[in-house]
Amino acid sequence: MENVFLGVEVVGKYIGEITSYLTLSNNVFLVLFLLMLIDIITGILKGIKHKNLKSAIMNIGLIKKAGMFIALVFSFLLDL
Repeated sequence: MENVFLGVEVVGKYIGEITSYLTLSNNVFLVLFLLMLIDIITGILKGIKHKNLKSAIMNIGLIKKAGMFIALVFSFLLDL
């Protein structure tokens, strides 16, 4: 369980550094990242509670979140 939270923290650190590189509109990226992180954590906790923690379901969710984040970054870069 601690490994999962450590992994989420490491991923969060890298995504935070990427958003800080895009110095403009950091607040938008930070808020989006925090909401995604909360969603991931609550999803993991729900899976643990219902004893239905499956990597396939988590991978689909993470791919969707990555897609949303990438789309936001591209739209931000196109707006520059």
